[in-house]
Amino acid sequence: MFSDFSSEVDLAEASFHLNLKKAEKRIKKEGLCQALEENSLLCMLRKLCQFVGGSQVRNIRSVWSIPRSEENDQRENYRFWELAVLRILKDHFKPQNATFMATEIRQEEVDYLEKHGILTEALEEAGEGGDDPCKNGEVDLLYLVNCHPVLIETFLKNRWIENVLKSSIFVFSFNGDKNLVAYRTFQRSSQRTKLVHMPLNVSVNIHAFRYKGEFFELPRSHEDYKGSFIPFLWKPELHPEAYVEMANFGHIFKNLKILEKEIKKSGFAESVIGNLQDILNGRDVRRIKVIGLGRFVQTMLGKDQLNSLYQLTLVLLIKNHFGVTEMSSQEPTALPFEKAFLNSIGIDTPEPDNLDKPEENLGDKEVTFFYTFSTPTHLINNLLWANRTQMHKILILHYKDHGFQCNWSKICCNCRKNRRNWAKKNGALGPFLKKCVSKAIAVPEGVPRMFKVAFDGHEIMGYPKKRLAGTSHKKPVKQAVDQEEMYQDYGNIQKCLQFKIEAWRERVRAFFGCLRRKITKKQKTT
Repeated sequence: MFSDFSSEVDLAEASFHLNLKKAEKRIKKEGLCQALEENSLLCMLRKLCQFVGGSQVRNIRSVWSIPRSEENDQRENYRFWELAVLRILKDHFKPQNATFMATEIRQEEVDYLEKHGILTEALEEAGEGGDDPCKNGEVDLLYLVNCHPVLIETFLKNRWIENVLKSSIFVFSFNGDKNLVAYRTFQRSSQRTKLVHMPLNVSVNIHAFRYKGEFFELPRSHEDYKGSFIPFLWKPELHPEAYVEMANFGHIFKNLKILEKEIKKSGFAESVIGNLQDILNGRDVRRIKVIGLGRFVQTMLGKDQLNSLYQLTLVLLIKNHFGVTEMSSQEPTALPFEKAFLNSIGIDTPEPDNLDKPEENLGDKEVTFFYTFSTPTHLINNLLWANRTQMHKILILHYKDHGFQCNWSKICCNCRKNRRNWAKKNGALGPFLKKCVSKAIAVPEGVPRMFKVAFDGHEIMGYPKKRLAGTSHKKPVKQAVDQEEMYQDYGNIQKCLQFKIEAWRERVRAFFGCLRRKITKKQKTT
């Protein structure tokens, strides 16, 4: 078993190099930032050596706090990447001690690391004490790329002693909340250098930090994690208003309860349900189908994952209000852990399809409510085409704007061409949007930013007649999910904007030219 594990780490290291090279090609293609060197891992080591300077690295500590509940093939590779990077750092810097602090450590990991002279320490059992001060010319290196921001805050506070803090180098990415005082203060007061662009779930830039300048004590502040995610290692009951990393179903229920309270208090749930009842006009919701919910268990993405959690909370409130017993969710990126949770609360998780089959077993006064949060346009078109003869039996919640919209379409050939292509590919969605009955979702004022991001720009839509007018019996052509093909690519948009700017400038020049001629003519007459 150990040899298999060792070979898996070696393969993961190879995939790590491969992913970095893929990221480099993507960065060069998109022009997002300066291109990385060919071997990004060696580039990272070289930059880190320059940052360390002539100091001797005394201790290296790598901290991993991601729960195993998020485990899949790619996430497991990230854990292997962590082991491979730690081994490379140890072999290069030759510290006195190298330690891997992590959650849920397995025996094969312990055996592998011991073979390479690396200690293991369970993060669940780790104390809160800081390290002893380094001698002159020595530094400690803390690799915290996959460590929760709140735990980084704890590490910083425990080391907030002048000679300890100034002899410590921290490696992590920007991923903290504004209420993490030590985290933000340390970033502002530190010398830093970018090491590598890491192709994780979300691409992140990894930086090395070292405290510079005059030392000062941290301002005293109450540890308030309201609206932030705390590590799953902590006791959630001690932080009732904080979200928690979701390592079990209890954590998910806690987060949903906080969001449910917030949505109800704002009056938003009552408003959405009222709009839905207006569109239903006496009909009943037989089933709910959630399409494209997204990942709602994403460790360390902070408040971004609240988007899907907000959506899940609202659709559960709708389900409970109308007493719906038949509900399903299709999400191609869902983790087994997420599917198991949805199944536990009575939501089926079938494999995603093209939505090209009509709804069945619906009475005359029954409808299927499609909650299509981030569903591609061509799938919405398939859904409408499949139910074109029973449009009175479906309702859709989706964005207000579909396809490409341009107020300058009369003067922009790119916009006109793109609109024709969009209408050709989406032969059912265009007629639906022209005659649908809709109710916009109004987001209340004064709600948190992620609340507004989750629901702003959505509306509930239905069709007033049984048959969708203007559609053919020819089945829509299967389209690839390619945003550049479905809409305009970045280059065309830039040309479009440039055309608009030039047209605006021409109008301004014409206006002032006309004004100048009038003034000159008036002066001559006087």
